[in-house]
Amino acid sequence: MCAKNENGKKILLILTGGTICSVEDGEGIRSSETRQAQYKIVSRFRNSSSPFKDTEFDYLTPLNILSENMTVKNWNTLLDCLRDVPCRDTYKGIIMLHGTDTLAYTSSLLSLMMTHTDIPLILVSSQLPLSYESSNGNANFR
Repeated sequence: MCAKNENGKKILLILTGGTICSVEDGEGIRSSETRQAQYKIVSRFRNSSSPFKDTEFDYLTPLNILSENMTVKNWNTLLDCLRDVPCRDTYKGIIMLHGTDTLAYTSSLLSLMMTHTDIPLILVSSQLPLSYESSNGNANFR
């Protein structure tokens, strides 16, 4: 279950919600839809010109909220998720999709938690949902 893939480029993708994982209905109301975001961001990445587009991903979704709704309880959920990552040594890195409203606070917290960890953790966000043509989420992820 925890074997490295053949090319050694296995990344853990953690989806938490936020604008990068959001969709809008016909009335412009946003909601976090991590399943749709996972499909969109990975499929667009695979169709990109990135030299890393063959990277294998595993997925975790500890939260599915807009980041303005972040609470201490939710931060503890993220910390527990990272602490309990199975077979951590099989990953070259972790990418976390996170909203912009509380990104600075989460990144500060995670920098303290990950101080003595060898695995890099990157937070990726977007100013607009991935479905918008002018969204920077796909470029940020790539």
